[in-house]
Amino acid sequence: MADAAKVINLIARIVRIVLKVVGITVGGVLGLVLIVLIAVNFLLQTGFFTDIVLSQARPPVEELLCADLDVDQLRLILVPFSLQLEGARFTDREGKYDYPFATLDSLTVKVKTLPLLSGTVVVKELSLRGASNYLLLRDGLENLPMCPATEEPEEEEEDEPEEDPTKCPACGNEDILLDNDELAAYCPKCGLRLTDD
Repeated sequence: MADAAKVINLIARIVRIVLKVVGITVGGVLGLVLIVLIAVNFLLQTGFFTDIVLSQARPPVEELLCADLDVDQLRLILVPFSLQLEGARFTDREGKYDYPFATLDSLTVKVKTLPLLSGTVVVKELSLRGASNYLLLRDGLENLPMCPATEEPEEEEEDEPEEDPTKCPACGNEDILLDNDELAAYCPKCGLRLTDD
């Protein structure tokens, strides 16, 4: 009886030690993840990544719109993962006009997190506030930036007419005879044998 109690007591001690080690490990990992999330959120709020995002996103947007883009503030928010743009202005590249042709007060884009891991952006919610445009209509849309055509339209290549399958390619004879025994055709005029080979 005393030996059984010692064995049970030993097993209970081992289980307590294992649970303590597992608890400390899980708690440590969760604490480390929490610290990393707080640090990343702090870096996002201070603008550490916003300069990188703006430097990568601005040139393609400007190229697409054929206009300059000025942004007052860009914030990346970790939970829920979203991008918030405050005070954006689109102006002409030549600087002919004193005011932008389009402005917006705020743009918020919330995206799904898991598709980002595969390199795909899936927009969950998009909200736009305070959008306005200023168009001059004297000579058409005078101040609306128009991109010059960068690519010439591709000319379609004309396909060469296919040879008529009912004519002999050597002499043009239309009286092709079929030989069903050999799965071939031959031209009685020039003697050419046509097979699948």
